[in-house]
Amino acid sequence: MAVTAEQIAELIRHPPEDEIPRWEDLPADPLKRVLILRKRFPSELVPVVLELAELRSRGRSKFLLAERMFFDREGLEQSTGETPARWRARLFAGRGTVADLTCAIGGDTIALAGVSQVLASDVSPARCEMTHANVQVYGVAERVTVRAAPAEEFPPADAYFLDPSRRASGRRSRHLEDLSPSLKILPELFRVTRDVAVKLSPATPDAELASLSCALEFVSEGGVCKEAVAWFGSLAPYNRWASLLPEGNVLAASPGPAEPAVSNPLEYLLEPDPAIVRAGLIAEVCQVTGAAIMDPRVAYLTAAHPVTSPFARSYRILASMPFSEKALRAELRNLGIGSVEVKKRASAVDADRLRPRLESDLAGSGTVIVTRIHNRPWAFICSRD
Repeated sequence: MAVTAEQIAELIRHPPEDEIPRWEDLPADPLKRVLILRKRFPSELVPVVLELAELRSRGRSKFLLAERMFFDREGLEQSTGETPARWRARLFAGRGTVADLTCAIGGDTIALAGVSQVLASDVSPARCEMTHANVQVYGVAERVTVRAAPAEEFPPADAYFLDPSRRASGRRSRHLEDLSPSLKILPELFRVTRDVAVKLSPATPDAELASLSCALEFVSEGGVCKEAVAWFGSLAPYNRWASLLPEGNVLAASPGPAEPAVSNPLEYLLEPDPAIVRAGLIAEVCQVTGAAIMDPRVAYLTAAHPVTSPFARSYRILASMPFSEKALRAELRNLGIGSVEVKKRASAVDADRLRPRLESDLAGSGTVIVTRIHNRPWAFICSRD
């Protein structure tokens, strides 16, 4: 049976005499793991200890102090890691009290406590216990008050933060109507203050985002667009912008940027960061890099010179051709390239299936980019500049 949040919370209320081991210090063999732990913990605690040890190991990708924190599986999966949480929290600086109405295991609560007093709440009492334990791990417990309550029972505060669950009927959803708590709470919050932020899926349809009448931030971390944030009131520094973490590079929408030039492929291909693409900032990235677009509907750019920019990855074009698997294989052989990564945009090609069909035992490596130019399937063979 799956370990529940309540079982993890029970470890907080009644800690075992022995320390929770590190996952990496346990045997790889599942049976040996269980046998070792049965010598150290009561049998009913063994699956819970195993679960927490594994989650702490996984949590290190999000939290510096994960080895001392408490998570349940869903709580960790849906939590905001330290880097994006701290990035977002800085915009709440100057608000005396911030209410985190969906604190879960406390990722955002910990970050918010770095800039304000925090009233943290969650509908799950077990998750509230995790938040209470985790803010102690980070040494910010004196700045946090935790209580179990639904978001609709919000306290007075100078600003509010919401990270609604996006799972509808057990499946992750990108639609606003499937959020829990519902965004119908927003008018009630606005009666207290307009300073509200809501973390959303970056895949939320544009029409639904537009219906919120808010400022929008799209956040990528390590080259992956991970979240959208709806900002209300005086919290937002821009109307629409992309934030690239961990470096913290920001590109904001211009009030009427010049239309980017259109060009046939030149010597270099540029791949904008996914947050830039999602925020619709192609004209702005062309403006700052001097690049041109190859097709108005495809977010690959081109330039006659190498471009060093945090907003786009630069590739040198070795070959440019109408897409043909046979022609690609032949050209890769001509170039001495046997190992490839395949990237695509605006193409129905299955990149994972195409890659092994293109690879060979040749020593060179490169990148194959599959896309469309003027409604025509197209391919590039590139090297990283």
